[in-house]
Amino acid sequence: MVCALFRSYAKEAKLLDEVVKRAVETARRMQEIPSVTKTCFLVPTDYDFGGTSHALDEALLNFSKADVVSAEGHHSSFAINVVLKDLAFHNFTHVLIASNKAISYLDEDVVRRAMAQFGVGMRVVGVRIKELDDVHEMQIENTLAFWELNALKRVGWFDSEVGVEEITPLIRITRKYGQCAALISGVDGQLSIRHSEDGRNRHKEVKETKRERQEKEAQRAGKTIEWLNRHIEIVE
Repeated sequence: MVCALFRSYAKEAKLLDEVVKRAVETARRMQEIPSVTKTCFLVPTDYDFGGTSHALDEALLNFSKADVVSAEGHHSSFAINVVLKDLAFHNFTHVLIASNKAISYLDEDVVRRAMAQFGVGMRVVGVRIKELDDVHEMQIENTLAFWELNALKRVGWFDSEVGVEEITPLIRITRKYGQCAALISGVDGQLSIRHSEDGRNRHKEVKETKRERQEKEAQRAGKTIEWLNRHIEIVE
């Protein structure tokens, strides 16, 4: 079973309407993808003003797949691991971790293509986001990436707190299983950046610091981004 996981939170009350609207758009899109059994919206409470979870519960009431979960801790490590461990406990086999801004890249065909890669031995499958080609050194990111939950469990889940949480488990999984990561290219879509000043500033900050943070995170795991890229198969 596959669960899609999105992180949704509002730092200030004035941002709530925009955050809820985007979550509703995501939930509506995911309802149309039968290969995904559940759509989870994680509210990391340490980063939220306090009202997002309740607002999402009400707004997503009519979406049968949608579930809202609140968790303490860093949004890229402890909080997200709370959800992943629960999914594994309830027999989910894979998780799609994605950003609401990348929802247009997602459809049934993309999910099926990703699952086909798992069928030939891959443990992690990313989707190329063309707007980020000039931003990062390593293209498999949780902007849109599928993970085998058992592989994540075996290497200790996510443990980074610098916003590039995918790097270290990718290195650990590659060390354990060999070349087992794939990047699906040629997918049509367009990133949807939040219109608020907070959304624009956050995207700008991510773009300007992504490369440096990825490189430092790879060093923390004892490898380089170049090493990791050599172990990623590009799939058309």
